[in-house]
Amino acid sequence: MVTIDKSTKETAKKKPWFEPYVELREMILSMYKDPRNRADQMRNGKVLCYGEGTFTVKARMQLFEAVMEAQRMNERIAKMYGADPQALINEELAEAIQQQWIDDIQERPWLEDATELGLFYEERIKGKNDKWFQLTWNHLYEGA
Repeated sequence: MVTIDKSTKETAKKKPWFEPYVELREMILSMYKDPRNRADQMRNGKVLCYGEGTFTVKARMQLFEAVMEAQRMNERIAKMYGADPQALINEELAEAIQQQWIDDIQERPWLEDATELGLFYEERIKGKNDKWFQLTWNHLYEGA
């Protein structure tokens, strides 16, 4: 995902009903960077380092609610400007997404939520081979 999306921001200046989607995109980026929203395994079960896997089901549920809220805001603002709303998710897709959560929790329980961490955790050192790790302080730890 591109970190800075100038075209979307420019579109939102001309068509204010796109603004909820600009904010949504920034939220998705923020959630992606937070390792608490990501499993430590891939969908196929391959074990990764903390925060390197796919979004957890819990995070996907939060994202879904944010998408639906942005879509509702887009619809309200578009109506104020006499424009057509730009829906991202229709009812059929929403049902498929929710079914995927159920399937993932049943078939891939490691995707339900991120692993609980202690005060420190191992993290892969970027730019090094897969065997280089460092111990990282978990500044979000609340257990002490």
